[in-house]
Amino acid sequence: MDDADERTGIGRVGDGGGQEGERENPVFTGMELIYNQLSKMLTDLGVQPIAPEGKEFDPNLHNAVMQVENEDFPENTVVAELQKGYTYKGNVVRHSMVSVNK
Repeated sequence: MDDADERTGIGRVGDGGGQEGERENPVFTGMELIYNQLSKMLTDLGVQPIAPEGKEFDPNLHNAVMQVENEDFPENTVVAELQKGYTYKGNVVRHSMVSVNK
């Protein structure tokens, strides 16, 4: 899942993923269909991504790897997610790697 996000941008929310012109490429379309099926299958099995941005830092869910100063966020708030984290039926499978506001 991470490789699809990083290399193709398929899993990115909002921008539709991919480089300009790639959306018409049949290989990209096929990869997008596979990614969506795999995401749905994992969700149906109980695997959920952790959505940390804008929430208070929680060491039970997040792994802070850097601190930043950003006046738009309160202290000890997750500013950015650097690597997705996942839970399975309420248990953390992988912590979200995040940057936290000082």
